[in-house]
Order: sequence, then structure tokens, then C-alpha cells
Amino acid sequence: MCKLLVQHPHPNVAEYRGCVVEDNRIASLCFARYDITLSEKVSSGAPFDRAACLRGIEDGISHLHRLGLIHNNLNPSNIMVDAGGANPVFIDFGSCRREMQEMGLKWGTPGFAMEDITLPTRLARATSMPLQKFASF
Repeated sequence: MCKLLVQHPHPNVAEYRGCVVEDNRIASLCFARYDITLSEKVSSGAPFDRAACLRGIEDGISHLHRLGLIHNNLNPSNIMVDAGGANPVFIDFGSCRREMQEMGLKWGTPGFAMEDITLPTRLARATSMPLQKFASF
């Protein structure tokens, strides 16, 4: 999945920079650093352009969906923002799956996850639900 993101970069998706290999095994993934989480930005009370931030979230979701990827864990703690708060960047791709791929044991954060997912048919699928959740955050 990270190689796909390198081939198709987007300003609202974290920049993958490679991995650390130890004993012929991937020990960690390396991504660009970003300022603060959206959750921290909102909690700080500092003003920021919420409309621009929501547009960025929508653009990032659309980009991933065009690639056939579903993040599955978008929440304010998994979105970084620049100092001005207008440019959101998705991080934490541990739950990311190809569309209609089984999701395994991980599938989101309570309050932001798709509530209608049930065992054993948990398949990753595109939805506009995250935007609805962020609009009210």
C-alpha cells in the first residue's frame, strides 16, 4: 500500500519515505513529520479555516478511494494539520485496506467507525460517513 501512495502522492495523505529493515525484516515505516493532530488543533481553541480543512479531508478521501483504498480509521487523532490548520494530512494506515477486502480485527475508532459493520462480513468499502462525522466535530 505504501508503494501505491508513493506512486500517487496527494497533499492530504502522509508522505511515505521508506522503511527501516533489521535482520531482513521491516522494523518500521517512515513518513514525513507534521505539526499537530486535528484533535489537538480543535482542543487548543486556536482559530483555523474549518471549511478548508473539511475540503482537504474530502479531497484526501476521494484520492484514496480513486486508488481503491479505504483508510478505515479516519478520526481527529489520525489527521495531522499544518500550523494554520487548513491542510489536513491522513496518517495511521494500519487499518487501510483495498476496497471490499476483509478488514481483519481492526476497523476504526468508536464514534468514527462505520457502526453497521458486523462479523463475519466486515469488508472495506467506500462511504461518505467520515465527512459527516468531521462536519460535526
